[in-house]
Amino acid sequence: MAGQTECDLKNNAAAPPIVAGLINREFGNQAVDLPDINPSLAADVVRTAKANKILKPTLNQFTSLGLPIPEEVQSEVALYFRRAMKNNAAALATMCEVTRALAAAGIVHAAFKGPARQIALAQDVFERPVADLDILVKQSDFAAATELLKEMGYWIPLFCDSRWWRHYLGEHPLIPNEQNRIGVDLHHRTQHPSCPRPRDQGAMLDNLTWTDVGGQKIPIFGPISIFLNTVMSIVKGLANREPTGAHVLDLARQLHAADATRLTEFEHAAHDQRLDKSYAVARRAVLVMTGVAPVPTPPWFIPDDALLAMLLTPDDPSIQWPKHSRLLWKLVDGRSRIGRAIKFAWEFGWWTAAEFSRRTHDVSQLPARVNVPAAPVPTV
Repeated sequence: MAGQTECDLKNNAAAPPIVAGLINREFGNQAVDLPDINPSLAADVVRTAKANKILKPTLNQFTSLGLPIPEEVQSEVALYFRRAMKNNAAALATMCEVTRALAAAGIVHAAFKGPARQIALAQDVFERPVADLDILVKQSDFAAATELLKEMGYWIPLFCDSRWWRHYLGEHPLIPNEQNRIGVDLHHRTQHPSCPRPRDQGAMLDNLTWTDVGGQKIPIFGPISIFLNTVMSIVKGLANREPTGAHVLDLARQLHAADATRLTEFEHAAHDQRLDKSYAVARRAVLVMTGVAPVPTPPWFIPDDALLAMLLTPDDPSIQWPKHSRLLWKLVDGRSRIGRAIKFAWEFGWWTAAEFSRRTHDVSQLPARVNVPAAPVPTV
């Protein structure tokens, strides 16, 4: 669901560089310089990694270095892994059920992010807990797919049933009536209005891979679509000030595993979708957090130490965030300054219209369902 974070950080400025140093070790940089990590600092590192959903790879490095998990966060760690097992198992089961129904209806679709991305990257599907199952369909099929899911026992919360969700975000959450299912986030777009959009959204469904889940063939994003979606996720996380470490790690794994041919394909895909600058920023984020840089990675207009804090501890009050208009200007592409200005005006206008819709048709105070009484409005 758009805008959700798990940010419960203590804003210890020492934690992000240590998390980055530990993640560097996954990619063979064993000589990275780490300070002495006392229990209090280790707890902050654990919480930072947890908020970014990179706790498991971080704790793998704790184990390799002989660092114990601080007692004060052991219950949080245990709960995190229980949620990963429970939620992700439900997501996989829901993925199979939803795919059967959409395929039977002839609706082209794909599961993406969450366990689907981890399957595609040959990673542990229980590495991080998910909140819902993300499914992408064509815009022309969005209404039909929504009705089909409703017939299966899903419903849209009233506080998400608005033009801002359906048109500008291009998604809405569908909540299951049954407890053994997980919610479905149905998309016809894959980028937030605050960020540059891909030139051809439908192309994401042209690069699919079918994978076996529980004996059933499931459509998921192929390598190019996974790459583009991960790049967009990093940019969206920065634009919306969300913990973004998991997406950065996923892109690092893709770049680290790619040969020269695949890296060229990534570059061409970003260029074709007019996401060159988004890719450049995402590459810089990968270098800063993981040390992975298989292709030239120039600096961004934000210093590396500030960028790392923005990625991992976005609620840190010491961060000097640029105005969104400046951030958007630094992200839009254009073959000339005039072309870039036109693209900026187009994206800024889209974002402004989205914000106008969100604020003038605010449904956030509505109850989830009509049979649930709304909370009383407090008087001043």
